[in-house]
Amino acid sequence: MTLRFALTSLIVSGCLLLTGCVTRSVDNQAVSIYYQWWIPIGVFVVGLACVPVGLKVRNQAGPVGWGLIFLGPLAALMFAPALFFEHAVVNDKGFQIRSGFFGRTAAQDLDFDSIKAIRIGTEETRGRNSRWIEVLYFELNRGMMSHFPLNNDVKIEAGKEIIVRAMQRGIPVSETR
Repeated sequence: MTLRFALTSLIVSGCLLLTGCVTRSVDNQAVSIYYQWWIPIGVFVVGLACVPVGLKVRNQAGPVGWGLIFLGPLAALMFAPALFFEHAVVNDKGFQIRSGFFGRTAAQDLDFDSIKAIRIGTEETRGRNSRWIEVLYFELNRGMMSHFPLNNDVKIEAGKEIIVRAMQRGIPVSETR
C-alpha cells in the first residue's frame, strides 16, 4: 500500500464518519435541527492534526503533504465553524435557517402566513462537481418567489419538517421534476 493511498483512505474515512449526523430537538412545538456537537469538533481536530502529519510526510508525499499542511487549518478555521453554526428552527408560525460562514452567509426566515404554495423541484449545482439537489420553491402572497436548496443534512431534515407543517396549515405542496 502506497503512502498516498493510505493518506487518501484516511481522509475519505474521516469525511464519511463526520457526515450525516443531525440532532432534532423539540421545545414548545418548535423543532431545532443542527449537526451533533462532535462533528464540528471532529473536523476542527482532524484539520489541526493534518499539519503535523503533513510536515511528517511532505518529503515523501510531496504535494499531499503540502496539501495537508495548508488545507488542514483551512478546514479547522473555516469549515468547522460553518458546521457548528448550521441551524434550522421550524415552528407553527414559520422557519428560520442559518447557514454558511458562521451562520451568516445564508439566512432565511419565512412565515407560513406569507406562503401561498410550495413546489418541490430539483436544481443542478454549479462547479466542477455539479450534482442535482432538491429545492423547495415558495410562492409568496406578495407575488414573489423564494427558494430553499436542500444541500446538506440539516436543510434536508428542516425541509421535511417545513413540508409537514405547511400541509397541516393547508398550504398546497406539489412536486415538479
